[in-house]
Amino acid sequence: MTGIRKAAIAIAGMIFCSIASAQVQRTFVASYGSDTNTATNCGFASPCRGFTAAQSVTNSGGEIVALDAAGYGAVAITKSISIIADPGFYAGISASTGNAVTIATASVNVRLSGLKINGIGANNGISMTNGASLTIDNCTISGFSNNGVDINTGAKVRMVDSLVMNNGNGGLVVRKNAVATVFNSQFLGNGNVGVWALENSTAGTSPTISVTDSIAAGNTYGYIAQTTVVTTRSISVSNSSADDNGTGLGVAISGGGNAVLVVGSTKVTHNITGITDFGLGGTMRSAGNNLVNDNGANVSGTLTNIGTM
Repeated sequence: MTGIRKAAIAIAGMIFCSIASAQVQRTFVASYGSDTNTATNCGFASPCRGFTAAQSVTNSGGEIVALDAAGYGAVAITKSISIIADPGFYAGISASTGNAVTIATASVNVRLSGLKINGIGANNGISMTNGASLTIDNCTISGFSNNGVDINTGAKVRMVDSLVMNNGNGGLVVRKNAVATVFNSQFLGNGNVGVWALENSTAGTSPTISVTDSIAAGNTYGYIAQTTVVTTRSISVSNSSADDNGTGLGVAISGGGNAVLVVGSTKVTHNITGITDFGLGGTMRSAGNNLVNDNGANVSGTLTNIGTM
């Protein structure tokens, strides 16, 4: 073997080792961290300062862990990853422009846990325009000019034990062929809709939202399925409540298609209108075991009793 060949093999080996060590399964961020610590892979003893720097040295499928109370900066997520904080302290993302969290990469699976995501002029808290799945647990998302969570792709979305409040437009907005499951979460004081299955641009898609053990209160509309193109939107609400909204639950259609609401074991009280189709048609079904009372108008439109099994 010539000396040149040996040297080439040695250099290739060093490059391979460098690449292999550049990504790790778990990285850390902290208030006392420094983004220059990417050189040592944002380890526990030498954490990075922000989520973006930590992501750059985290394996796909890995996790970023916040060690203490701080703001960790807006982040565009480009790989499958979990960003995790202990709910016992403040781990924040604040944004004054754009989105606090952007997910726009195909096939990624993302988990956000224990985060406080705050709008100080930004558009959306979480914007997902591509990707396979998003799990949000134990998060607070508030104060954005548009939506707290904006899903505009056919992803699987799971929201658990979270609070979405005081956003200018919607709390959770789901479009395209997204399938969203919401459990034990609260949607409070959003300027337009708390939980919204919406399609206003792409015909032929069918997003669905299933809500259980959750609260929509103080929104203009609590839970709504709406379409303005030829498509079907659907939302089911069970063991939940819609109180003190302009409208508690409803469907709205225009431009063809259908919007479907199914409601069971749910309390609908002290809204201006409890359940409505806004005079536009759509499909509203009740399990017949809801408490719909003390609204300005309890039901407007046709609410079909489908009974329980």
